[in-house]
Amino acid sequence: MPKIFLSKYLNLSKNELYFVVAFFVFVFSFFAFTFYTPNYNKFGKSITISVEKGATLNGVIENLYDTTVIPSKTNMKIASFFLGADKNIKAGSYKIPDGISYVSLVSLLLKGEPRKQILVTIQEGIWQNDLAKIIKEKLNVDEEEFLTLCKDQKFIKSLGLDVATLEGYLLPE
Repeated sequence: MPKIFLSKYLNLSKNELYFVVAFFVFVFSFFAFTFYTPNYNKFGKSITISVEKGATLNGVIENLYDTTVIPSKTNMKIASFFLGADKNIKAGSYKIPDGISYVSLVSLLLKGEPRKQILVTIQEGIWQNDLAKIIKEKLNVDEEEFLTLCKDQKFIKSLGLDVATLEGYLLPE
């Protein structure tokens, strides 16, 4: 049936018909190979990335490229275009497995399946040093950096908190 359709409307010879079919098979194979084969990062393990609310597709692709999740920004842009991921990427923290294809990665970012949240209970009246230990255990955050940020007034102001009301809670300089 397709041969009759192509021959009837395009007036192709048998050799030309074979060439057209071979060309489309080659193009289809190239796209399938490019977008469905796994992309391995240099670490050989899963990588966690964060997608901020309002992040652009180009910003997310740049982050993926910088963290070696993807080897080609262009291929990722093409896959995103075909899957309609321009404005639909969900914000969150994602654990990207090693060996994920472009199509699977775009689907992951579109579905918005961020990694699981970790519950941390902070008791009332806990000391900052003890809190730093708990956060290190649960979230793997550096204790010293946490305690430094607790004293950093510029950082506290960037969070939208009033430093004057927190004076009694901050560690001394």
